[in-house]
Order: sequence, then structure tokens, then C-alpha cells
Amino acid sequence: LDEHGGGLHKGDLIVIGAESSVGKSSLSLTICANACKAGAKVAFYSLEMEMMKLASRIISQQSGISSSKILYGRLSSEELLALDQAVGVVQNMQFFFDDRSRNSFDNIVSSIRSMKNKHDIDGVVVDYLQILPVNGGKNERDEKALADMSRRLKNIAMELGIWIVIVSQLNRDT
Repeated sequence: LDEHGGGLHKGDLIVIGAESSVGKSSLSLTICANACKAGAKVAFYSLEMEMMKLASRIISQQSGISSSKILYGRLSSEELLALDQAVGVVQNMQFFFDDRSRNSFDNIVSSIRSMKNKHDIDGVVVDYLQILPVNGGKNERDEKALADMSRRLKNIAMELGIWIVIVSQLNRDT
């Protein structure tokens, strides 16, 4: 993720995994925002957060104002100025959200293909895969289904020439 050859490359599937509440979503949003600032076009699929909250987090990163204050607080005139400047930066980003497709894996795959055709996206973030419905209970079939979804995303990344980041919550019991 630096200028020395690391980073996001076409065909890559990158997994960000950690326990709950350690900042996986924030890290993935920061990666997306930085990629967009560098000229990339990114599609973001959040299975746990609404688009408004995601947008407030991105604006928060740019402005230094907490996202909860942006959404629910009273802003000072200095904060309003910082917010206005941050919104200007974010409006110039090629950052796409598709809230409608987050109810199934196949809908996300279809949306990724559509985003590539329509906007020529460079990358995708899926935050996070475990929330998608899987038939059965919490058992080996869940792990197999997650492995199958990951394999399909890797194939799509290679086929479309995009990078894909998957955010994954690790199980505390293992």
C-alpha cells in the first residue's frame, strides 16, 4: 500500500480480518478514500452499515470531525467550514455505493459486473461477507460457503481486472 510496489493490483483478492470493533471498516474506508484520491474508481458494499453512515465516516476522515457529530451533533462555524471542504473533496471521488444489492451474494456479483461496465471501476470492497445469508446453521457448510464466495470473488477480480478487498470478522472462539 505504498509507492514501492505494494498495494492494490488488478486481479488481487485481499482479506482484512480481525475481531469485532477493532476498525476493519474504518481501515477499508481509508483504503478506498486513498485509492479514490489517487484516481481509482471504487465500489463499496457494506452489509452492516447504511450508505449515510458510510458517507459520514468518509467525510469524518477528511474533516477531522467525528461521524456521529456530523450526523447528530451541532457544528461550530469552524466545523461547518471544515465539513464543507471535506464534502468538496469527497464529491470529487469516484466512490460508488449500491445499497440495493446487499441482500445476496449473487446480487453483489451482478452489481460488481454492472459497476465495471457502467463506471469502469478499479476496485471493490465487501464489508463483510459473513453477514450474507448462508443455508444452514453455524457449521462447516458456512465455512465452505465463505470459501466458495471468496473463490468466486477472486475469479471476478482476475476476469474484470479489478482488485477486491473483503472485510472479515474473525471468530473469538478459535
